Amino acid sequence: MDKFLNLQKAKCARLVTAHQRHSEYPLWTHVSGSKLFCTPCNKVIDHLRKSSADSHRKSADHRSKEDKMKEAPGSDGGEAVKKQRTLVSAMNKPSVSTQPRNDICNELVSVFAAANIPLSKVDHPAVENGGAIPQAHQLQECYLKREFSNKKEQVFKKVVHKPVAIICDEMSDDTARFVLNILAAPLKPLNADVDKVQSYLLDTRFLSATNHSTVATAIIECLVSTGIKFTDVNTVNTDNAAYMKKAFNEILKGLMPNATHITCMAHIMSLVGEAFRKPFNRTNKFMKAANAIFWHANARKARYLRFITPLVNSPKMPPNPIATRWNCWFEAVSYHEKNLQHFATFVAEEMEHCGRMAPDSLVYLNDILCSESERQLIQEEMSFIVQPIITATDVFQSQRPIAMTAWSKLIEIADQFSSCHVTLQDVERH
Repeated sequence: MDKFLNLQKAKCARLVTAHQRHSEYPLWTHVSGSKLFCTPCNKVIDHLRKSSADSHRKSADHRSKEDKMKEAPGSDGGEAVKKQRTLVSAMNKPSVSTQPRNDICNELVSVFAAANIPLSKVDHPAVENGGAIPQAHQLQECYLKREFSNKKEQVFKKVVHKPVAIICDEMSDDTARFVLNILAAPLKPLNADVDKVQSYLLDTRFLSATNHSTVATAIIECLVSTGIKFTDVNTVNTDNAAYMKKAFNEILKGLMPNATHITCMAHIMSLVGEAFRKPFNRTNKFMKAANAIFWHANARKARYLRFITPLVNSPKMPPNPIATRWNCWFEAVSYHEKNLQHFATFVAEEMEHCGRMAPDSLVYLNDILCSESERQLIQEEMSFIVQPIITATDVFQSQRPIAMTAWSKLIEIADQFSSCHVTLQDVERH
């Protein structure tokens, strides 16, 4: 059976395009999309095989139609000859009225994106556009991608061929994927009147794993696709993680001869704050109990808001003291440090309201807040914690260059700790 099978591959120029084949037969063929058409017959010809075009030209049907086309009026100018086109090319060809409509839609999408307005608002019944603006799904599919590409090109022009600092930070999204954000900040301000360092997001990469290899690969691919030269990178700014240091020292340092690795001062300050809060056992227990009394207790939350509203200017619930989230624990300490007296009064009223049904966390808070000495120790601990750490973290997150300010702030924190009357040893002895 094998002898009847032609196992030899067909010989044809698979790299020949329809435009290249049309250049060989320009008088009786035309191209639409990626197809080669016979103009007199209005049918597709196989442009990969030259023999197919030659055979079609020699056919009697083609010669007859070609003669009729030459005899048609206006055939010399080509205006009377109708040329077959593909459906895709016919739909994509802009008409006289299409261009103004595209301009309106592009401007609308640009304004909505800048103002952070969802495109679904154009489908609201109150929006009357006379049919010039399509529905939201078409704006998202056709115009939003175009606007994104334009904005991306504008960002690339601001950072290409300029000395830049590359800023990288890794995080996880709600589906537990590793997300790496890569930003670039021109070291020379684009506007001489502005002294802030403006950073631009170049790319967001989803990594299969977080290690020095995947991070370095993502940074290199981002710089290559953006067009930033390795020699233009003067600074690589990351957090203090070990894999970030290894990515620069073992991979990026050899590619970027002018680059210096700088770890984020705000991240270092956050690590200092994380270690700083651990010795304060009394405050930690208080924060845990204060958060527990509002857990799944909507009625108690409502009573607290009614209680605190006439006593403070901007009433709100106490922040959740989440130690792993940026500054949350210190913000909660700052809140209770300012409102500890009011909170003690609310706890006493809640004890009367709950009676024997009071939860253990509420009983614990009532016991320590009723004791004047315990409450004074908690107040002193909170004051000692809040003043240096939160202020320093806010300074280190500034968008302005803070090299000298950061050094002065660290010296100020050290002097404040050394001169403070309540030291860690004193608190632990109490």
